[in-house]
Parts: sequence; C-alpha cells; structure tokens
Amino acid sequence: MRRYIKPALLVLNLALLLGLAALWLWPDGRLRNMHWQPPAAQKPVFSPVADMAPVAASTSSFVVTLDRPLFSPSRRPPPPPPPANTQAESDPLADIRLYGMYAGGEAGGIIASIGGKNKRVPLGGTLGPWTVQSIAGRDVVFARGGEVRAMHLSYAKMATPPPPAVAAGTAKPPAVSGAPAEQRAAAGGGGGGGEQQRQEIEERQRATLQRRNALRAAAGLRPLN
Repeated sequence: MRRYIKPALLVLNLALLLGLAALWLWPDGRLRNMHWQPPAAQKPVFSPVADMAPVAASTSSFVVTLDRPLFSPSRRPPPPPPPANTQAESDPLADIRLYGMYAGGEAGGIIASIGGKNKRVPLGGTLGPWTVQSIAGRDVVFARGGEVRAMHLSYAKMATPPPPAVAAGTAKPPAVSGAPAEQRAAAGGGGGGGEQQRQEIEERQRATLQRRNALRAAAGLRPLN
C-alpha cells in the first residue's frame, strides 16, 4: 500500500502545476493580465457652500487641557505660589540717620531721619520694634528683645575754605617748614597753646572711645582700638 503513495503525490503535484500554468498563461504562452487598464474617470461632486460654514469651537475643552496638563505625572496643575507676606515690617534702623541728641530735665532723646522724615524720639521711646535704651555722649543704644544695636553720632565734615588770593605786588610770607624749631615756634606765635589744645582733643577722643567700647562690650561686640 505504501509503495503507491509516492507516485500518487507526484501525479497530484503535476496536476496542480498544470492548473497554475493555465491560470497564469494563455494558450499561446503569453502571460495573462500583464497590461494595467486605468479606471474610468468620475466627475467630482461638491457639497453646497452652506455645509462648509465654520463651526464655533467650545472653549471648555481648552480649559480641561489646562486643568489636566499632559506633562504632569499626576495630571494636576502645579500648586499656586504662596501669597506674599504683606504684613512683614521693615527694619526702621536700616535707613536711620542720627542728627543729634537733646536733653531737658530728667528726659532726653534723639533727633533722627527715619524713612526720609525727621523725628524726635525720647529716651525709652520706640521705633517700630526697637526701643531707645540709653544715650551716652554721642552713642545711642537700641534694644529689641534680647538684641542690642549701638550707633554713634559722627561729627559733620566741614568744607575746607579756599586759600586767600594773593594780590599782585604783595610779597609772599617766608616759608617756615624748612626753618629751625625756634623760628617755626616764633612764626606760629608760640607752640605752648597748640600743644595744650592737641592734648585736650586727644583726651576727649580717648574718653569717647572708652564710652563706645563700654557700649560695645554691653552689646557683646569687640572693642575698638
């Protein structure tokens, strides 16, 4: 029985090959359907112009896109920024300028420019959160809770007057810088008064420096030299 299977398969394959050849070839050996025939032309049909009127778009779809951003992992908009703290109080000592001190009886105070306005603040008075704690000489100490800040009233710088003009024909006084010490003392009208005045100025400066260092020590600051 098995010896007839192989010849039967060969005959079947040959029959299938002849069937495919009949489908692809004409009897004269030419290939079938090798020339493409273009389809028949059709006239286009346009819809009326009324059907092409623009349709109003709904803006709600755009709002939904903003409420659910595509590039956010949670698909939620970022949280709004925190509101600015409008109640934060500025430091009144940031732009303060001391103009002077005053005293009357047992009370005293300072005169200062704060925020572009001149004010008189008595001893123990307040500038915002700061209190005028003490006044010593030209130094003022402000306190706020456990914080202490000291300020010094500086001397105003005087403008140097221009040298007097020498009239024509007037002889200039002799130079004293190169003369001996006796001549310089004589030309200066004696050096005793100038030396005493210089010592008084140095004593006042030392006393002021001592008061400032005492205030700085109370505030926990390093002393000045």
